[in-house]
Amino acid sequence: MESVKDKLFKFIKCPLIYVVVFCVIIQSLIYKTIPKYVMTTDSYTYSVEYTDNIFKGEVNGLRTPVYPYFIKAIKKVGGEDRLFENVVLVQKLLFIVSIILFYLCVIKLTKNKKILSSILTMIFGICPFFLFWNIIILTEALSILEILLISLFTIKYFEKKQLRYVFGISLMILISIFTRPSFIYLLPIYVFIWIMRFLFNKKELKNAIWGVVSCMIVGGFLLGYCALMKKQHGKFGISTVSYINNLVTCLNSGSYKLGSNQDILNDIEEIKGDRDDVEICWIVTSKLQGMYSSNELEEFANSALKNDRKNYIHYLIDKTMALGTVNIGTVDYFANLDEYLGINYYQISYLMCPINFAMVYLAIGISIIYLMYCLIKYSKIDWIVAFIFILILANLYTLIVGAPFESQRLFLSSAVLVLLLIGYVVAKLLAKKDKEEADENDLENNLFYKLFLEKTDDGKIQFLRYVFVGGVAAVVNIGSLFVLKEFLHMHYLLANIVGFVLGLITNYLLSKWLVFAKENSMNKVVEFITYAVIGVIGLGLDTLFMWVFTDKIHLYFMISKIIATGLVFIWNFAARKILYKVTNKSNE
Repeated sequence: MESVKDKLFKFIKCPLIYVVVFCVIIQSLIYKTIPKYVMTTDSYTYSVEYTDNIFKGEVNGLRTPVYPYFIKAIKKVGGEDRLFENVVLVQKLLFIVSIILFYLCVIKLTKNKKILSSILTMIFGICPFFLFWNIIILTEALSILEILLISLFTIKYFEKKQLRYVFGISLMILISIFTRPSFIYLLPIYVFIWIMRFLFNKKELKNAIWGVVSCMIVGGFLLGYCALMKKQHGKFGISTVSYINNLVTCLNSGSYKLGSNQDILNDIEEIKGDRDDVEICWIVTSKLQGMYSSNELEEFANSALKNDRKNYIHYLIDKTMALGTVNIGTVDYFANLDEYLGINYYQISYLMCPINFAMVYLAIGISIIYLMYCLIKYSKIDWIVAFIFILILANLYTLIVGAPFESQRLFLSSAVLVLLLIGYVVAKLLAKKDKEEADENDLENNLFYKLFLEKTDDGKIQFLRYVFVGGVAAVVNIGSLFVLKEFLHMHYLLANIVGFVLGLITNYLLSKWLVFAKENSMNKVVEFITYAVIGVIGLGLDTLFMWVFTDKIHLYFMISKIIATGLVFIWNFAARKILYKVTNKSNE
C-alpha cells in the first residue's frame, strides 16, 4: 500500500499540475486585457427572457433548459447584483476543469506520452480562440466541457469496455442536447457506433445492446420534450429556432422568390429593396417575425427551399467552399477588443478561420484514407479516428445545412476534437511499431469481416454485399446524373447514359473485389465483355424506365432515376450470379 509520502511525491511529479498552473497564469494575463463579460442578443434569451419552469412542464420555444438553469443556479447562490460576472467566473473555473479533462483524454490517446500531452494541453489551455468564449454569456463554455466528458468516457470505453462508460456517454448526450440542440447528431452517431462495435466483436453484444437501449431512453426523453413543445408552441421539435435558420437561408440563397405565401414575398421585396447582403437578410427576418407567426414563416421558408432546389444547392456548395471566411453574429462583439488588446481580433479572425477550416478538411481527408486502409488491410477500425472523424463530419454537416451563420462559434466543440486527433496521429507517428495487424482470434468474432470482406461464394452473403456495392454505384450514377443535368445543363437522357457508365465501372470493380472474389475467374477480356453486355442491357432498361416514369407518368427525373436504379439492380445481380455459376460448371 502506498504511503502518504509516496502519494505526495507521485502527485508532485505529475505534469498536469504544472500545465494547469502555467495555463492559469497566462489566462489571468489575457483576461486582464479584455472585458469582464460580454452580452449578446442570444445572452438575453438565456438569462433574462427565459422564465419557464421545466419542473412544472413548461418549455421555452427558443431555448433548451441546461444553460438557463446554469445561470439560475449561479443567481441563487451569488445573487443578482454581479450575476453575469459570477457566470463568467464559473465558466472560467469550468474551463480549468476542461483543461484537466483534455489532458486526461490526450494522455490516453498518446499512450502516456507526457511531453506531447502537456504541449497540446497548454495550446488548448491558453488559446484565445477557446478563452474568449468564457467571457460571453453563451453555451460555448459548457459545450467544450460536455464534448470533453463524452470524449473521455468514449476513450475509456474503447480501452476497458465497461458498462458504466456506456451509461455515462448516454447521460452526457442528453445533457449536451439540452444545452445545444445541434448536438442531436450525437444520438444516431452513438447508435451506429454500438452496432458497429458488435459487428466487429461479437463479445460486445451485451454492451452494444445496453448502448442502443440507453440511446433509446435518451430519445424517449427528447420525444417527451418535443411533445411539450408541440403542445405549448405548436411545433414538434427541440426548439423553434430552426424556422429562423431556414428563413435566413432561403433569403441568403434567393430561394425566397419561390415561396408559397405571396404576402410574405411582397413584404420581403419591400424591406429588402435593392440590397442583397447578409445583414439585410437578418433585418428582413427580424421584421417578419413581428408581422407573421412562426408557423407561417416556417411554411414559407420550407416551401421556398423545396421549390428552388437548384439555387439552394448552389448556395450550400458556395457556403461549404467559403466555410469559416464569413463571420457575422457573435464575432462582431470582438470587433472592439482592439482597444483592450492593441490588435484587431475581428480582422485576425478573417485570416484564421479559413486556415482552421482548411486544416479540418485536410484532417477529414486523411482520416478517410487511414480508416479505409485499416479496414481493407487489417479488417479493423481505428475506433479513435473513427469516433473523432464522425463527430467532426456531423458538426460540419450541421454548419452547412442547418446553421446559416457563426461557423466559428458553432464549430468550437469540434475544434477541441481536432486537437485530440492531432495528438493521436502524432503519437502513432512517434510509435516504434505499428500494432494494427489483424489477429486470427479477432477475426473469429469479427462479423463485419465475415459479412463483407472474407472471400465467399454464399449467395446470401453475396447478395448482401451486392446491395452495398449497388448502393455505392448508385450514388456515383445518380450523383453524376444530377451534376450533369443541373450544373452542366446536359439533356437528362444523355446525362443518364454518362452517369450509368460511371456507375457500371464502379459496380464492376467493387463486385470483383467484394462480391464475386471467390468465384472461378474466366478470361478477363471475356469477363469484362460479358459484364459490359449485361451492363448495356441494364442501361437499356434503365433508360426505358427513365423515359416511361419521366415523360409518360410525369415523375420528377430524380424520382424516376431512383425507381429505375432499383429495378435494374435486381437484373444486374441475377445476371452476374448466373454468369459465374455457368462459368464455374463449365470449368469443372
